[in-house]
Amino acid sequence: MRICSLASVKAAITPSPPTDHDAVLTQILEDVSARMAHALNRELRRATYTEYFRTPCNFLSLRARPVVSVTSITYYDTALGSDLYSVNLEYGFVYFIDWVTNVETDRQLKVIYIGGYEYATGVGVESELLTATGDLHLVQIQGAVRKQTVFEYSRRKELGLTSVSMPSGSVGKVQPSMWLAEVLDVIAIEKRRALG
Repeated sequence: MRICSLASVKAAITPSPPTDHDAVLTQILEDVSARMAHALNRELRRATYTEYFRTPCNFLSLRARPVVSVTSITYYDTALGSDLYSVNLEYGFVYFIDWVTNVETDRQLKVIYIGGYEYATGVGVESELLTATGDLHLVQIQGAVRKQTVFEYSRRKELGLTSVSMPSGSVGKVQPSMWLAEVLDVIAIEKRRALG
């Protein structure tokens, strides 16, 4: 998954990299995108998700924000009516209204929902997450991924290359670099937003 497009990363690099560097740039971009999703503890791509929660709880924070819709919430395989909860779609919060249980259980509250951002696909379309109109959060995340990718590309020869040589060949791996300060700021803002 790419959080931003390869074309937007190439446009941010001066001088523009040659096309034979596209494979390296794509690998770095996909690595940075995966690390960003992990750092945010979020699912960014739109899909149907199922999450399990412990009870009792007053509200839930869903991982794939923004939420498009909640399909069902069940407690011990009994569906809860929509009159017992409300959903903040942008932040991915489910608030329970006058519904409390005294029994603490493990993974007995199940939420099935559609969440995340649309993903561009199709013939001649480069795969990337699409920015919803007015969604500044994804714009910031995409900008952070772009900056980190450009940084790692520009330092690709200096970053921790680890290799093992054997008579039959060698294996090399580039260790990921640390996050840039501006990228850490975006991660911190998005993590605080998840806490409400």
